Amino acid sequence: MTRLSNRVSQRLTLAISAAVVFMTFAPAGVSAVSTNADRGSSNFCTGLTAKATNVTNQISQLKGKVQQAWTAQDQKLSSLAGSVDQKVAAARSAADTKRQQNFTKLEAKATTDSQKAAVQTYEAAVNAAVTARRSAYDQARTAFRTGVANAVDTRRTSISTQANTFASTASSALATAEASCASGSGSAATIRQTLVNTLHSARQTFVSDRQGDNTVKTQIQQLVATRNAAFKTADQAFTASMQAAASALKAAFGSSSSNI
Repeated sequence: MTRLSNRVSQRLTLAISAAVVFMTFAPAGVSAVSTNADRGSSNFCTGLTAKATNVTNQISQLKGKVQQAWTAQDQKLSSLAGSVDQKVAAARSAADTKRQQNFTKLEAKATTDSQKAAVQTYEAAVNAAVTARRSAYDQARTAFRTGVANAVDTRRTSISTQANTFASTASSALATAEASCASGSGSAATIRQTLVNTLHSARQTFVSDRQGDNTVKTQIQQLVATRNAAFKTADQAFTASMQAAASALKAAFGSSSSNI
């Protein structure tokens, strides 16, 4: 899951980088910051509208692919959760059947009223222990899934905000460049360099922000540790309850306890 989120972010970063590079280099392949920049700058205003449209379309297409990747990620997480739930339900059903079979055998061994009462007490204690452990497991599993969903949603919101900020900055910069070209205010080389500088700055901001909020992996690791600790605690409580119930049952059966 984390790898998929990283790939999505990387694709968007690459798209933004490509957009910057696309506007940076002149049609003849000369860098805007080189000493020969004017060779390509003379045609900059003529092709600017087409370039701006291509850049805008490229970013929009990548944002669409990001949304598709997130949808696929959600479907994968939902499928994984469903698979786990099915396995848990099947295991619990099998355990219930086996436990009831053991109860039936135990009831057949109880011959006195006190033994029968002890068996009923034992069965109630076992059922209570099973219910408590299952409830603890379910709560831990739900908390884990909720935590993962919240972490992923927070990261997605952050990515979307950062991408929208870049797109807005790029759109404004392109519009300003087009307006400058149309009005003839400034040379084509100056207009282009201003645009390139703005796009580079916006990209650097995007990349810096992306590095700052990439904490999903750590958060999920913490959630896994918390969930597993809850499982362990539930197992320990279950074991203690079962031992106590078994001890009480054996005491009730007295010398016949070896038969149960």
